[in-house]
Amino acid sequence: MPIFNPMLSVIIPCFNQGHFLGDAIRSAYALEYSNLEIILIDDGSTDITREIGLQHKNVQYYYQENKGLAAARNLGITKAKGDFVSFLDADDWYLPEGLITNLEVINKHDDIGFISGCHIIRYEDGHEFRYCIDYIEKDHYRHFLEGNYIGNPSAVIYRKSLLDQYPFDTSREIIGCEDYDQYLKISKANKVLHNPIPISVYRRHSNNMSNNHAMMLNSVLNVLNRQKALISSDNEMKALYNGILHWMNHYDYLPFTGNGIKAFQRYHWELIKKYNFRLPEMLIRKYRKKFNVKNK
Repeated sequence: MPIFNPMLSVIIPCFNQGHFLGDAIRSAYALEYSNLEIILIDDGSTDITREIGLQHKNVQYYYQENKGLAAARNLGITKAKGDFVSFLDADDWYLPEGLITNLEVINKHDDIGFISGCHIIRYEDGHEFRYCIDYIEKDHYRHFLEGNYIGNPSAVIYRKSLLDQYPFDTSREIIGCEDYDQYLKISKANKVLHNPIPISVYRRHSNNMSNNHAMMLNSVLNVLNRQKALISSDNEMKALYNGILHWMNHYDYLPFTGNGIKAFQRYHWELIKKYNFRLPEMLIRKYRKKFNVKNK
């Protein structure tokens, strides 16, 4: 019987999150997996990221001028020697056992592009809850069209050979949703698995990129727009439109608050220019709900 020992590359991109980085690195060590490499990509940080990275002798440290998360991950892919790759955000951390359990599962399935699990969301006040979608047996691409059932990218293990074919898209139009774009691209053309066990902890804090709802909604709708040319059935088209409505509701986008008009950053303008067949209706409905405006 062959020994279970494929090489796993953990890639940690970091931009000015050195104060969290130690927890991420220690959680990778705590996996206690013998055939593991940890690759830290410093994406132009000006804080203590380099110092923290170099404190750990077994961490491979690479620096690049700031190019963004997707470019940092792509650099990590070129440096990785593993059969499989997991991306750990610098402000998150792994839970014991889950990642290695899913590594063993994907290692037994040569035709699987990636395997995903669940995660725990931890807030700054210590409150937490488990984010987990039940086992999905088939039609993963259709499920991804309707929403991102993974949520935290640290809960995914990719086959390295597939990442060589599908590098992360570095364009600014999908910033913050590069993982979602990746899931859709890969699941459209390859088999994937979802094994609903806890893998990682997603740290919610004031500097999370996802706090910018206008940017995130703009990006996620751009991701779904790219899929329109790939739709091959009525069910997939229905799922795509359900996904658009899901994300509009999820980010609860409204460019007004009770305190007045928000600063119209470029993502607001992009949404107003572009979207969409339902956006005006959605905005009106949200406006009425928020300010208790009744239909006449």
